[in-house]
Amino acid sequence: VGTVTGHVFNDVNGNGTQDSGEPDLVGVDVVIDSVNGAPVTVQTDANGNYSAPNIPAGSTTVDVTDPTG
Repeated sequence: VGTVTGHVFNDVNGNGTQDSGEPDLVGVDVVIDSVNGAPVTVQTDANGNYSAPNIPAGSTTVDVTDPTG
């Protein structure tokens, strides 16, 4: 069992790195699918960070819902 964490931001230039002026994204749904088959949904906080504790060890997928649609 472990914790899945991450950070979500608007990658304006698409380079995969948060550059100056690229904002953190607040209130974005993040869905974690793990080996037990029960997805866990969390939201990013005021800094664009998320944390999902008690995720079973094994293959895990993280899906971030695009807030712009």
